[in-house]
Amino acid sequence: MKAASIFFGLVLAHCRPMDGCEPKVTLCIGNVIDVCNADRDYQPLADCDAVSQRTGERFMCAFLDEVTPDGPVRGYACVPAADAGSLTAGDGGAP
Repeated sequence: MKAASIFFGLVLAHCRPMDGCEPKVTLCIGNVIDVCNADRDYQPLADCDAVSQRTGERFMCAFLDEVTPDGPVRGYACVPAADAGSLTAGDGGAP
């Protein structure tokens, strides 16, 4: 049992991004968006599966690079899957 716990911990550690990131940078890990905080550690920001459950519509993690009336948006966000076809899907860091 102890060996299984250690193995599981190593797998989780391998899946998490390495720290030392640039603050405010976002990335996707599966369908979860992580953001780099002021301490240069990644922390979960949004779970797109949870957004899907709350809204009843499928959301996915995708990279946005666009200008809105409120200013430029560049980073990963949960977007409706129907709108994500022209966007870069998740599983990656900021380009």
